[in-house]
Amino acid sequence: MRLNKKPRRLAALTLLLALLTGLLSACGGTAEDTADIEAFRTKAESLRNAVLADQVRQELTDNPAGAAGYAVFLSVCSGVERAHVCGGTGDSPEDAWNAAAKAAEKTVKQENLVPLWLKADLVYVSSPLSAGALKNIGEVFGPYGFRYGLAFDPEYGTALLEAELNTNHIYDYRNGGVDLERLNAYLEETGREPLAALPEEYTAFQCAGWLCDEGGNIVQLSLEDASYGRRETATIDGDMARALAQDGAEYLAEQVQEDGSILVDDGSQLGPARHADALSAMLRGYRQFPNEKLAGSIDRAAEWLLGQMAYTEDDLAFLMDGSEITLESLALGVIALTDCAETSGETAYVPACQALGAGLLSLLDTNSGTFTHVLNSSDLSRKEASRSAEWDSMGAAALCRLYGLTGDPLWLWAAEQVLDRMVKEDSMLNGDVWTAYALREATKYDQNRMDYFVLALKNVQGNLAAIYGAQGTEPAGLEMLMVSYETYRNMLDAGYSADGFDAGLLADVIHVRAERQLDGYLFPELAMYFEQPQKVLGAFMSREEGLCVSVDGLCRNIGGYSLCANNYEKLLSDSDPNTKGKGA
Repeated sequence: MRLNKKPRRLAALTLLLALLTGLLSACGGTAEDTADIEAFRTKAESLRNAVLADQVRQELTDNPAGAAGYAVFLSVCSGVERAHVCGGTGDSPEDAWNAAAKAAEKTVKQENLVPLWLKADLVYVSSPLSAGALKNIGEVFGPYGFRYGLAFDPEYGTALLEAELNTNHIYDYRNGGVDLERLNAYLEETGREPLAALPEEYTAFQCAGWLCDEGGNIVQLSLEDASYGRRETATIDGDMARALAQDGAEYLAEQVQEDGSILVDDGSQLGPARHADALSAMLRGYRQFPNEKLAGSIDRAAEWLLGQMAYTEDDLAFLMDGSEITLESLALGVIALTDCAETSGETAYVPACQALGAGLLSLLDTNSGTFTHVLNSSDLSRKEASRSAEWDSMGAAALCRLYGLTGDPLWLWAAEQVLDRMVKEDSMLNGDVWTAYALREATKYDQNRMDYFVLALKNVQGNLAAIYGAQGTEPAGLEMLMVSYETYRNMLDAGYSADGFDAGLLADVIHVRAERQLDGYLFPELAMYFEQPQKVLGAFMSREEGLCVSVDGLCRNIGGYSLCANNYEKLLSDSDPNTKGKGA
């Protein structure tokens, strides 16, 4: 994340230069005079001044690390491989710092490490914790929610930071306790002695943390519950929201192959539906910060999607997903290619959009307003009448987008058949993002439908409490809130009254959700503990899903933050006066 607004490509150049410096010094310099050692010492000195500052020392209790007295950890990361973590203890903060710094410098020399990022953690609170208490770790704290490091002996001879334990899946949230096999695998990987058995009692601890980044800037890390360990940020204003959306889009762009396919971590290709959603997300990022690299990935991804289209003799087009054709793939395909047409201004996309729209329309029973959700790709026979409730909303949103692209009233009429059923049933109000999208799109083009505006506000208002109370990094919440906010503004622009709807509350919940989803963003201070830090840097992970980076999560985060950026000034005007200036 570029809090100093440096372009991502400059951060990449910084990494390249650091790597070259380290390579050259390893080949030609003495151990004492190499550039990486000097860089380490410079960054370590800056961190030392922060860690041992008078204010920090005044807030420490005596012997915060228990029997070990004081404890400091230094994490050194080149950006290419997982951070090396070196600990030190002592009778004073200075002694602990000196022990950790000595161990870290030795590691830098031995491993020829380029210290792109250097992170310091000072234990400020600790407590004995029985092995039995850890048995309920998943039930009490939720998946990957235990935010404490562990010392496996009172002297911290073997001690791991919270980030080490969680990113390496050493905490066993399913069965409880610590996974000894994973623990020993990690200890051996990092050159430490494995344990013959787990102790009956641990020391659980938390740290105050600071990061020295690639530019030598010191960043203080948060001590708050959900944001523990990530940098303290001032506000998520329009610029920061825009940068978050761009970072997510550029991460996706890096997964686009030469043939335009998009690969996930296991090496498999995304299917048409997920591919189309990723394409739309990249376009949202591109609209925030247009650049050639992102444009190239978008063009290749669009060509791949066009290549997946299969036509019938009646010029209907479908997207084949193995043995199936799904409403989801058709709807998301239409939306993605419509995004391509509108962003590029290229009319060449329009025939493909119309052909996929015709395929989508063939799944719709206009008498009932219901879609068939899944066909067999071999003969276009019905496979499943219904698979996911939100797919109907996807279909309606796609039809509305076609109307916006072509002006053909057929598409809007078809979408309204679906939405009219939803209004009658009033049963789709589960706060999903696609219902919000469908209603926003419909009310753009038919502002006479007060019932659609009412449904949109009910959809968001009925879910505000649940979204506000959600503590995790679930990524769809912000996007749904922002889409609904745009519908609310459209309602006012159409001359309707929104009496009874608390726009200030909506704006404040948007602020809260934007902050909480930031806890899933992979800043260097968390990315450094992943196996390939530079690969995940700038992406979003889900703590609830094992710190997993998923395409779905990225798409929803990009959507939410890009809409925050687009609406930032309006959000400020609608926020509660007591919270104005706090950002999105």
